Amino acid sequence: MTHPREDTPTDPPNLQVALAHAASGRPVFPCSAKTKHPAISKEAGGRGFLDATTDAKQIREWWSRYPSAIVGMPTGAKTGVWVLDVDVKPGQRGAESLALLTETFGPLPETLVCRTASGGRHFFFVHPRDGRRIPNKGSRLGIGHETWGDGAYPEVPFERAPNGQMVTPDLDVRGDGGYVILAGSIMLDGRAYEWASVDGAKAAPAPEWLAALVTVEPDAPRMAAVRGDASVPDGSFFAKVNAKALGNLQAWVPAVFPAAVPYHAGFRVSSKALGRALEEDISLVPEGIMDFGEELGKTPIDIVLEWGNAAKAADAAVWLCDRLGVDPAALGWRDRSARPSGRHEEVVPPPLRLKRGRHRNRLQGGRN
Repeated sequence: MTHPREDTPTDPPNLQVALAHAASGRPVFPCSAKTKHPAISKEAGGRGFLDATTDAKQIREWWSRYPSAIVGMPTGAKTGVWVLDVDVKPGQRGAESLALLTETFGPLPETLVCRTASGGRHFFFVHPRDGRRIPNKGSRLGIGHETWGDGAYPEVPFERAPNGQMVTPDLDVRGDGGYVILAGSIMLDGRAYEWASVDGAKAAPAPEWLAALVTVEPDAPRMAAVRGDASVPDGSFFAKVNAKALGNLQAWVPAVFPAAVPYHAGFRVSSKALGRALEEDISLVPEGIMDFGEELGKTPIDIVLEWGNAAKAADAAVWLCDRLGVDPAALGWRDRSARPSGRHEEVVPPPLRLKRGRHRNRLQGGRN
């Protein structure tokens, strides 16, 4: 199928790239050619990857304001693809991790591949169409015993996580709630993203072994799968809690982030308050939660797990229910025996205690 050209030879190179991708059906949005973060600031009304469009007029307007911007595209069910990001920057072990996986389980299929500006690889795969989700995972994939039929790990030098899973360092997953930079984009220093696959290549379905590592069953909470949470109720309960929490951010966000400030119909937590570098805020709005520091979309349960004192997804979900004034049973809570006695604030009191040293230090540093 051919598409009419929307670009002209006089357009800035990255604008030409953006228009070409849009004409092929890929929704795009501008990203900083220095940081790779969304170029449109939150103060200017930017919503990150949620702004992505194929509308040429809108794209031209964006690039008239940000002519050097590189081209971002959302990943996940919206665009029908997810990406395995192999990090090979100095000191990173992505290539080694990928080699260990393919030697153990089998090769990757021929698929669409982009060589990143740092020399890494983005492997594009078809997003499942059966309702399974592909959560974003940064830096490593956790591999549980269930991956192998006999329950034993192969004899390869994977690392071990505290929960007993093996982890493969420096492999990122960009799925639902994530985004990637597209081929053709040119960074400020002249480095570029380029297609590394054969002409005409298309995203292929991931092999079953890889799909098993990255997918989550319909409605199952993202972090529960990552943490190996063994006492979770019906997955639809988590989906309902997340939906309720996004609809009433006022009820719980200030308890997690006392420094949060009003932003659109929700809240924003500044980089300074988080003790992070510039442009690494967290925005929490009814349309969704975006962590610009990790470049990942997150759920309310994820936020409570990461920044609060909840030990597992079930605790985070029940705490949210208490903050929202909702009976967990009304949303499908089944494992009543796992709920602590009394109100859940006994386990996760507001304001939430920060359970991770690096986060606690960051917040304290942000207040000094």
